[in-house]
Amino acid sequence: MIPFYPVYRAFKSVKDTAGSGVKTLHDLTQELDRQKPTTRHVRSYREALARRPSDALPLKRIAQDCLNKKRMCLAFVTLCGLYVIWGVFGGDIFAVVNGILGIGLPMLFAVKYEWQLWQLETGPQQPDAPLGSLRDFFRSRDAVLRLFNPRF
Repeated sequence: MIPFYPVYRAFKSVKDTAGSGVKTLHDLTQELDRQKPTTRHVRSYREALARRPSDALPLKRIAQDCLNKKRMCLAFVTLCGLYVIWGVFGGDIFAVVNGILGIGLPMLFAVKYEWQLWQLETGPQQPDAPLGSLRDFFRSRDAVLRLFNPRF
């Protein structure tokens, strides 16, 4: 019996396992880099319409779905905002932190859906121009007002 030999073997096992895990992650990262497209193709509104499958939903239905999903996200943002206000006035820091965290994800989804609605509205005006990016959306006039407007 060698003193501390089981401890030595345990550390050696952890080292071997971690080393193989790092090698696996490195190999997977290289594989993903190899699979990434080398060029980014920015489509125009006309090209996007041409690439739509024949059984795709109508654009009005897509716009209505985006609007309904955005409304649901704004409802969650409102509830979490009320939870933050309750936490501030109640002196509950846990409620404030959870409320702020709860606002984040639905707000990101609301931005996504409003951006899609904005693309559907601005695309037909300039069908040969590239579709607007998020940066273009936020540079547009009244982007923040559009974001918080549920359009009732």
